[in-house]
Amino acid sequence: IQYSNLERLADPMLMYEAGFNWIISGHQSKLSFNYQSRPVFGQNNSGDWVQTLRKGMFVLQWQVSI
Repeated sequence: IQYSNLERLADPMLMYEAGFNWIISGHQSKLSFNYQSRPVFGQNNSGDWVQTLRKGMFVLQWQVSI
C-alpha cells in the first residue's frame, strides 16, 4: 500500500498492490503474479486535481536464473 498526501492533489492518494511469488526448483525459477490498483487524477471545474477513476493492472512475470 502506498499513501501519499501531495500538495497538488485535493485528496490523499492511495495505491495498493497484491500478489504472490512461486519459487520453483530450488530458487532456479520464479513465477510472480500481481495486481495493482492506481488512481487517475484530473482537474475539476475549480482547477483542483481530484481522483476521477481507478485503473487496474495485472502483471505476470517469470524469472529464470542460469
